[in-house]
Amino acid sequence: MTTTDSDATPMNHEQMTTTDESRAFHCGLVAVLGRPNVGKSTLMNQMVGFKLSAVTSKPQTTRNRIMGVVTKEAGQIVFVDTPGVHRARRALNRYLIDQALDVIDDIDVAVLMVTARDRPDHADLNLIMERLDQAGVVPMLVINKIDRVKRHTDLLPIMEAWSKAARFETIIPVSALKDKGLDRLESAILDTLPEGPALFPDDMLTDRPEQWLAAELIREQVMARLEQELPYSIAVRVTKFQDRPDQQDVVMEATIFVERESQKPIVVGRGGKTIKDVGVAARKEITAMLGRPVHLKLWVKVERDWTRDPRGLKKMGYI
Repeated sequence: MTTTDSDATPMNHEQMTTTDESRAFHCGLVAVLGRPNVGKSTLMNQMVGFKLSAVTSKPQTTRNRIMGVVTKEAGQIVFVDTPGVHRARRALNRYLIDQALDVIDDIDVAVLMVTARDRPDHADLNLIMERLDQAGVVPMLVINKIDRVKRHTDLLPIMEAWSKAARFETIIPVSALKDKGLDRLESAILDTLPEGPALFPDDMLTDRPEQWLAAELIREQVMARLEQELPYSIAVRVTKFQDRPDQQDVVMEATIFVERESQKPIVVGRGGKTIKDVGVAARKEITAMLGRPVHLKLWVKVERDWTRDPRGLKKMGYI
């Protein structure tokens, strides 16, 4: 893994995947679309085999398009995980919708993701379907969280309801968390992608640099410990990333931004307990990602109303 401060150096995997040139090779962009908290990030993390995107029980965890690359003998799948589509109220929300829907014009396959508890009557899902129809893309439907369905036969009426609601390329039930049905989904995607050469090297996992991935892991730990609306006022920016080859470790500093002064002590916690717990958990995750020890310092600063102001979004690196 290599990273530079100015250019986004992609995350690579140590093991190379060799492709069979005698077979037809399929490759293309695949967008994972859906409402917040249906499991899009979990799905992509599982299929890539690496934690690229923050995952929490709270909706709207993903804020950027995140690219994950899966290379097999049959082809290369370039996943684009997108923020959940929801009704926009402030600048950050409008940005999330734009991120989710603007990708559609560039993709080869769309995976529309719902859960086993969802029914085809959500206005947000209709928004996605209308946009896909305009682009001439027929989506695959993935019904996630089937591990929460008591009986396998209970899936049949759910699948039938969705098949009647819209035209889908195929409907595949999965449990992204339990890694069930993902082999079938991978095969279906590869079969649907156009023939063509790989877009990225065999050993690439993502186009995101290590600093960005580290910031996401820190934000995930903050969100997991805060309640109600405060998590959505959080942004994280890595301000120092010093790779020390001679000591085989990394020295990092990161700033956690909030919108108001009253939020700062909540993130810090009584006696600094919350920020300490965040640091310990995030350091463990980042160490596992980088494969070498990490020394992490965290700071908390106020950037007033940054989620409501395009200038604040730009400062945080979203636009």
